[in-house]
Amino acid sequence: MGFGTAVKTCFQKYFDFNGRASVAEFWWFVLFQFLVSVVIAILVVIVAALMGAFAQDASGAIAAGIIILFVFAGIVAIVVGLPLYAAQARRLHDMGQSGWWVLLNFVSLGLVPLIMAAFPSQPYANEWGPEPVA
Repeated sequence: MGFGTAVKTCFQKYFDFNGRASVAEFWWFVLFQFLVSVVIAILVVIVAALMGAFAQDASGAIAAGIIILFVFAGIVAIVVGLPLYAAQARRLHDMGQSGWWVLLNFVSLGLVPLIMAAFPSQPYANEWGPEPVA
């Protein structure tokens, strides 16, 4: 599975926490989320710099830039975060683990399911479905 196919698949399965996701599908989508976050961060820095350059009060421009940062971060968290959690749950299912491990992301232990997602897939059907096409 390539980058574009993985991104398309994850957005098609936006709220689908059932089934299985291949290693490639999950990690390509993680890369997509990272790239989107970097682009938004760069745009926020540029907007804050422009606001500071044209503003009479630099501290007010910085505060406005921080507000813009939070707005963009919230949009990214909703648009890209939800399908990432769904893909992570499906990836855990692919290894024979419960998707409930994803809840550790909400109590600052998100590294645990992320490391678990690096483990190999089960090479046969399990209780969450047949082996995904790589």
